[in-house]
Amino acid sequence: MSAFEPSACASSNRWRIAAWGVAALGLWAGARGSSVGVAQASARVAIGRPVLEDRTATASSAALPTTIRVGLASDLESVALCCAEDESLRVGARVLARAARVVIHPRAPAAGVGVYRRQVAALKDRGAAEAMAQRLAGAMGWPADAVFDATDGLYRVRVGAFATREEVEQATTALANIGVSESWVVHEARDIADAGFRVVTAAGEQTVVARRLIIESRSGIVGYAGTRYRGRLELFLNNRGKINLINELPFEDYLRGVVPREMGPEEYPEIEALKAQAVAARTYSVRSLRGFVEEGYDICAGPRCQVYGGQSAEHPVTDRALQLTRGELLVYHGQPIEALYTASCGGHTENVEVPFPSKRAPYLRGVRCVEQGGVVIASGDRPWRPLESALVERWLGPGSPGVRLDPRLRQLLARAGLTPPRDHLASERRRDVERFVRSMFDLVLDPRLFAADEPPAAEWTRAERRLRSSWARPELFGGDPAAALTFAQQDVLLVELGRYLQQLIEVEARVLGVDGETLRLDGSGEIALAGQSPPAPYRRTAAGDVPADLELSAGDRLLVHRSGEQTLAIVQLEELGIVQLGEPSAPATRVPALQPWVRNRSERQLERAVASRYPGLRLRSFETLEPGASGRIRGLRFAGSDGEIQEVLGLELRWLLDLPDLPFAVERVDDSGWRFWGRGRGHGVGLCQLGAVQMAQGGYGYREILDHYYSQVEIERLPSSARAASTPR
Repeated sequence: MSAFEPSACASSNRWRIAAWGVAALGLWAGARGSSVGVAQASARVAIGRPVLEDRTATASSAALPTTIRVGLASDLESVALCCAEDESLRVGARVLARAARVVIHPRAPAAGVGVYRRQVAALKDRGAAEAMAQRLAGAMGWPADAVFDATDGLYRVRVGAFATREEVEQATTALANIGVSESWVVHEARDIADAGFRVVTAAGEQTVVARRLIIESRSGIVGYAGTRYRGRLELFLNNRGKINLINELPFEDYLRGVVPREMGPEEYPEIEALKAQAVAARTYSVRSLRGFVEEGYDICAGPRCQVYGGQSAEHPVTDRALQLTRGELLVYHGQPIEALYTASCGGHTENVEVPFPSKRAPYLRGVRCVEQGGVVIASGDRPWRPLESALVERWLGPGSPGVRLDPRLRQLLARAGLTPPRDHLASERRRDVERFVRSMFDLVLDPRLFAADEPPAAEWTRAERRLRSSWARPELFGGDPAAALTFAQQDVLLVELGRYLQQLIEVEARVLGVDGETLRLDGSGEIALAGQSPPAPYRRTAAGDVPADLELSAGDRLLVHRSGEQTLAIVQLEELGIVQLGEPSAPATRVPALQPWVRNRSERQLERAVASRYPGLRLRSFETLEPGASGRIRGLRFAGSDGEIQEVLGLELRWLLDLPDLPFAVERVDDSGWRFWGRGRGHGVGLCQLGAVQMAQGGYGYREILDHYYSQVEIERLPSSARAASTPR
């Protein structure tokens, strides 16, 4: 069962639930681009050319829509609302309840109307889902279709239409015979002409005959499931007899919840880049109107469309970017363009038909991106060393068997402004080191830090808890008390004490750009990479932090270790939790090193992935198709053991193999499988968000940024529509 629970309801809200019958959406019917023919390659003009013409809309031009409907979730079994005791829930003018909690269910369809189906897949790509449904329909002779779910942005492939659960259970064997090994039973309503809702409160249950319930508050802000939304919420009964949750709100207010989620203003506060993002998002939204009209809304709230966070996501900087570009759209031959944009293109954007084989657009052509130029930090030929040892060497000087722990501990105390004790460390044995450290830090450390049998105190700071955790590590004092600490263990102890005394600082930062041999970081200043003692480079892997040659460019996340003004080491972190930086980097001749990523896929993983998408195809071999303008591989051609051939193109390939972007190269890894290389995040088409940030940092305005990434387009400013919202109140 699926149900959304609101985290809280503001007591100032006045909720009203109004019911409406099925009505035409009446959405904006202005300029909509017709299908664009096969695009011809066109030369790009340098970034420094004149900026885009600013054309004010004429009286005959279409106006921007007043409102937009955003699909937040699909196929809900129930929706729970809460409101304060003095708030009312209404259907039209009729008060339904005054209660602290209301649960709304679809009204059960008449007996015998519903059907049972089997869901065989949930795919990201609409084309792949529809092709799979068509393939299964042909193989089984059953009805099959792809149903979009706004909750997670997936297209759910469903087959069959059975009257009883027994019949749908028997269908499992038939599906297995054609290679479908996993499927799930779902129930759908078929006749909802007189459908409605069951509204349940503590006072009882009421039935409302309607397709929509409207939820409003006097403040114009509706809180739901931990997020606050402008406008109103709608509960729409879809054709499957389940509830779709929709947010209808003013069009520009919708963009206020999109732009900060698509380009974080805290992370990238460059106003010109945010203005470019605002224009692109507005244009994409207008072009996407009525995209899910059969589901009751215009556009979804996830990455499948644009990420939308409601009023909770709004930020003053992105609000300013939207205000400065209010009403502005990108147009081609007078029509709003499909303004695609991507997180990072890895140095070159791609022609739209490579990741999206069914699309053609002369304004979405691959261009060399400003997201280029990086720096390589070599780890050198020194032997492998733990990160702590590298930190201590740069911080307190090189160590050797002749350098005892005692003078290093005293050096640490002196740097912290503390007076060293008169006695000296007797030996490097565990018990002597523990006794000596307790004595040295008697005035600044809580004695309980060293008591392994006592729980952490509630009033301890984060630094104290971390030191306690480090002190209790088995590799330090958990072994034989008579055994001597190794040099690596001594380095760990020095680093943890240095962190506690704030002589060593650890800061997470993101690279904003590279100027010569200087890294510019967000909120963390700069790092000079030249000089006698450059920072030690490390990579974060599943096995820990390991020395590695780093290829850094804007957007990379780092953990910076400093002592005063000196940067001791930097650790390259995983990007958004998906970059396996522990893998060796690709050869420079194969994959230019711009935000590189690598994925390994075994033979078995490939076979299962292909079989899940193409039931019955037993993978024998595959070959790569020719690359696009950026070097991205267009797709793979899979050959089955029975001679069947299937080409997997564009984003379908990316999602099939779970890759951050389309690969630039594929390599055989011994006999175990395949390695896919790439350098970008997203589909690589249109505006590159990271490149836009770098252009803004370089002094370019938002018009120049848009002019670079979208070919042959103009900016047109449209007024907002003066007509009322499209749904009756």
